[in-house]
Amino acid sequence: MESNSKKRKATKDEGEKWKCVNRKGSAQLPVIIADNDTELGPQVAKELGPLARYVEYDVTVEAQVAEAVNVVMAHYGKLDIMYNNAGIPSPSVPPGIVDLDLNELDFVMKINKRGMIADIKHAARVMILVGLGSILCTSSISGDPCISLAPIPTPMVLAQIGKFYPGLTQEQIVGIVNGFGELEGAKCEDIDAAKAPLYLASDEAKFISGLNLIVDGGFTSFKSLTCHLQIKLFNPSY
Repeated sequence: MESNSKKRKATKDEGEKWKCVNRKGSAQLPVIIADNDTELGPQVAKELGPLARYVEYDVTVEAQVAEAVNVVMAHYGKLDIMYNNAGIPSPSVPPGIVDLDLNELDFVMKINKRGMIADIKHAARVMILVGLGSILCTSSISGDPCISLAPIPTPMVLAQIGKFYPGLTQEQIVGIVNGFGELEGAKCEDIDAAKAPLYLASDEAKFISGLNLIVDGGFTSFKSLTCHLQIKLFNPSY
């Protein structure tokens, strides 16, 4: 049975993060926004109303992750949903393996991997006590075998494509990303990144666990990359 005191933590990168928070907040359930954005975080919490709270924290600092979970427990007594949404792109795109900056690699992995594991660890710490809870983790389809670009035009994806193909406008890049989908007549929007975790956190998914729910319009099923064709249409000089 779905609890009347659902909590959710959203972390780091912009894009789908605030879409997800706003979508969940529309259900009029308590939400904890834990983030290092001290300007946008409180603003979103205010827009969501009195049931939302903002907690400042850095996902790379385990003590702050633990404290954010403790805040949830202090105010609500349990944590029903932990939604891990931290993620950043690489600061640069090296032309080859010999040019890889290991300091940049450590920085990305500290947020994208270690930070997410810290969130899972401390969410599990309190969920085990009551015997229930859902832990959700957002990722890119770049983690799927043979896939290098995500089909949802979030700021992270737009920034990455912009590094590979400088000079394209945001509208052109969004057109390229939407062209990755294989479904006839379907266009991926950032709200799709919010509906997926809503389903996984709902009673309808109570018997689902360990699912890698890919929201990509069938792109990874076919692994058909039409990116070069799309770019040539937008940029004949490519």
